[in-house]
Amino acid sequence: MFLVAMLALIGMMLSGAMLIAWRDFGRPRHALIWALGFGCAALQWTLNAIIVYFRLPGGPPAQPLGFLYIGMTAFVLLGVRARAGYRGRRLWLFLGWAAAVLSVPALTYLYPHRGLATLLPKIFTTAVLTIAALSVVPRGRPATSAERGMILLLGLYAISEMTLGLVGMAGGAAPSREMIRFYRRMSELMTPAAFTGTGLFAVFLIAADLSTRMKRLASTDPLTGLLNRRGLDEAIAQLARRHARTPLSGSVVVADLDSFKALNDRFGHPVGDRVLRLFARLVRDHSRRGELVARIGGEEFALVLPAVSAAEATIRAEELRLLTAAARLAEEPDLAVTASFGVAALAGGGGQVAPAVQDAIARADTALIRAKGEGRDRVLQEDAADRNGAVSG
Repeated sequence: MFLVAMLALIGMMLSGAMLIAWRDFGRPRHALIWALGFGCAALQWTLNAIIVYFRLPGGPPAQPLGFLYIGMTAFVLLGVRARAGYRGRRLWLFLGWAAAVLSVPALTYLYPHRGLATLLPKIFTTAVLTIAALSVVPRGRPATSAERGMILLLGLYAISEMTLGLVGMAGGAAPSREMIRFYRRMSELMTPAAFTGTGLFAVFLIAADLSTRMKRLASTDPLTGLLNRRGLDEAIAQLARRHARTPLSGSVVVADLDSFKALNDRFGHPVGDRVLRLFARLVRDHSRRGELVARIGGEEFALVLPAVSAAEATIRAEELRLLTAAARLAEEPDLAVTASFGVAALAGGGGQVAPAVQDAIARADTALIRAKGEGRDRVLQEDAADRNGAVSG
């Protein structure tokens, strides 16, 4: 009675925590799904506690209430997949849940076999929890610490469910009282820990996601979605850590939209914002994996291109210049926008990576100023005067 009541209370707390997270943290769909799942478990154990307390027929666990617990594991899987961005297969999940639920009364009343009535739902919950463990991490990125913990807990939960199913099956069609007591002791040892641990790590996942989101907001330019200056500094620091023992070569490109103030004055700031977003999209689409793209000023952008020579960077900047001149806003088809570019070589290693990147940005900016002075809408690579000016400055 005490254990069932405790599980009901834990389920209510987890469901409430998920509802608060859904309401206050941007309404993530997986938090609402998990709230429904843990709510199902809390409802089942609450009803079981009532059955035990009032000594109603059925006994714990009452067979008709099993669909709530089975449904809880299905909600866990749905929430995990929603968080990771997976879609589809809900029909198969529903059919599996229905088959697992219907197997209990069928094997209790139509073809009595208590062992199978215990095993078949556990096969479903084991499969669901295993798939959930395999779906925690979104495609294309490594697992975080919270995700690794969730994978471990879901795996242990799946193992505990399968173990309980095999123990129930070992009792046969009509298990003895000793076997029933053994099954209950096993369930009391495994289920509370697995359920509570999974719920806690689900909460940790939501908290970790919120922390990641806040860091991303702090390091991202809200208008263009590119890195802001703080985000660029953090990305350069990560680059420096990766090249603490190896040399770094590459290039830096600094770009600036031409006559942007006049454009804002003539067409208004909303159009200026759309131009910035358009140029940011062109730059982002023209970049490669591992390259850094940032908006470092009002209409100024920087690209850090590891392993790209200054000559190749100049060619790519020229491609961007042509793309920019050809691009048009749907709302202002007659508005032509141009940009100027400065290119500088990058070389550093050991503890000098971050200073080397900042120095290359300064040299590229000097080349950009020359491009502006020579008539705009052009790409210039640094020369000796740019390097000397950057060092003396």
